Amino acid sequence: MKRVLCLTVALLAALAPGASAQFTGGNIYGTVVDQQGGVLPGVDVTLVATSIGGQPRTTVTDTQGQFRFLNLDPGTYKVTTNLTGFNKMERDIIVTTGVNTNISFPMTVRSVEETVTVTAETPVVDVKKMGTLTTITQEELQSTPQSKDPWAMLKTVPGVIVDRVNVGGNESGQQSGFVGKGALFSDTMWNLDGVVITDTTSGGASSSYFDFDAFDQVAINTGGNDLKVQTGGLGINFVTRRGTNLFKGSARYDISDTNLESSNLPDELKNDSRLGGADKANHTDRITNWGFDIGGPIMKDKLWFWASYGKQDIKIVKLNQTTDETFLKNTNAKVNWAATRKDEVSFFYFNGAKLLPAR
Repeated sequence: MKRVLCLTVALLAALAPGASAQFTGGNIYGTVVDQQGGVLPGVDVTLVATSIGGQPRTTVTDTQGQFRFLNLDPGTYKVTTNLTGFNKMERDIIVTTGVNTNISFPMTVRSVEETVTVTAETPVVDVKKMGTLTTITQEELQSTPQSKDPWAMLKTVPGVIVDRVNVGGNESGQQSGFVGKGALFSDTMWNLDGVVITDTTSGGASSSYFDFDAFDQVAINTGGNDLKVQTGGLGINFVTRRGTNLFKGSARYDISDTNLESSNLPDELKNDSRLGGADKANHTDRITNWGFDIGGPIMKDKLWFWASYGKQDIKIVKLNQTTDETFLKNTNAKVNWAATRKDEVSFFYFNGAKLLPAR
């Protein structure tokens, strides 16, 4: 059996941030005030993506002293406020998928020319969001001891119950069942960079398998979804990685086999002839997971690329000592183009294949 899913997507996200099928980035909302707490309209606000690169974005505060930058890729940004007669103010902000970051900028009257740099934690309370959202960052994805499998990752999300335990990747060849609080499995919506990829022939299932190391962040809505999430159940959005102004890449090779697997059978069962011996039980034969990724600038601050490839070979010994073998192959490629200071175009290619030689 072979299943292949290919997606080629061009997203003009900055042109219509509210029209995307699913959240693909985060938002920054800010209010600029003076020392007495009065709002300051007409303040020049500049946004620079320090961890990604690109041209600065600019805006001006409205009559309420407020500004916003919408649908930003995950990363670190520097926000600078500037108004004649006041000291310039800078602040570093971490943007996370699906999260609205609200920041206040208190500006002081300038007596001498100086720049005030604020170092503080980004607020953890999102006052603009009513639903329950869990965002898992790339660092958490890589450092959490678990199988490289999106369904294994769902076990870490509050309010989600998965129907099996994936030990070392032995269940990665088949999608797991799961439920969220007050929701049916069939209500689940799967998204890849904001594009709906739910299997139309099997409600609630994903239409593909994935290269776990291709994810930058994963955002899971478990309730109180807004209009962008077109379901009352779980909304899962995989945000893939992207190129930046820094060339970088990585490679991996993971292996597990029967020599690394122990048995918890008591001696009386191991020696029971009716069971055929402990070595006859279901067990892992060999599991390999390898891949690589690379990305960087094509034109600094203007055009970037990123690509990855991953393959899993899962061999499990099952009934009658037959080996069930599954291959999972994934290819990802993305190009980001900063067309203007306000508009960015993304081209994305994805190919996910599942191969079962015995079927």
